Amino acid sequence: MSYTTLHGFNKDGEIYNINEYNNAWHGAIIVWMEMAKKYGIPKGEEIVFNDAVAKQIWGLPFKNEDMTEADRITMITTFDRFVVYKQDFPALITAMKESATWLPPHCHIVKEAEDVEKVMNDEDLIAVAWTQTSVADCWGSGEFDENEESVPYNLNKHTKHINLFESLKECCHG
Repeated sequence: MSYTTLHGFNKDGEIYNINEYNNAWHGAIIVWMEMAKKYGIPKGEEIVFNDAVAKQIWGLPFKNEDMTEADRITMITTFDRFVVYKQDFPALITAMKESATWLPPHCHIVKEAEDVEKVMNDEDLIAVAWTQTSVADCWGSGEFDENEESVPYNLNKHTKHINLFESLKECCHG
């Protein structure tokens, strides 16, 4: 069965796993389907099979002015390559817990928020990020070493990540 992974990045930019959550469908997929219902996108349950529906749902945080800030933040955590830096952990935790109050109880968003809360005082931790499903890890660097082994993503060296809270400022807060 697939799983969702919460990653940490240390001061050297190295990625590591903080926790894994069984059944990736209880993460991003359920968040997307429930957000579709809440914000009036019909056929949200078709997100996996219908590109047009998927694009509508994935556009919610950036295009729907009625979306709450908490839902906006929670939904963006389900997107590839978004990171949250330590200074934004309190806002992240609050948002995820707020969204979790109306999401189905088997959704693991609240557990993810609790795990960020547990590690937020780790002095070596500088950011967190997610891999929403173990079948499609988005945190490879795209580089290979001399032994043709994949080079792990490094937050300090690579540039394919997006700061979640900075992106909110740019898209949604002028």
